[in-house]
Amino acid sequence: MKPGILLVDDEKSIRELFSRYLARAGYDIQAVSTLAEAREALAANHYDVVLLDMKLPDGDGLDWVGELRETL
Repeated sequence: MKPGILLVDDEKSIRELFSRYLARAGYDIQAVSTLAEAREALAANHYDVVLLDMKLPDGDGLDWVGELRETL
């Protein structure tokens, strides 16, 4: 089973670039653009790593880190 990474970034080009690179490196990637989508993804799947943008359309990534720690 490949290690899973959740990538959260509102810039499509960043999501695509990192997704391609990490997939080629052997990781299972799910990329989303908002904190709401990230919460849904975490509720449905397990991830080994979360790569999180700091400024997102629906909140600050750093503010979400505390919530994320409780979830994991």
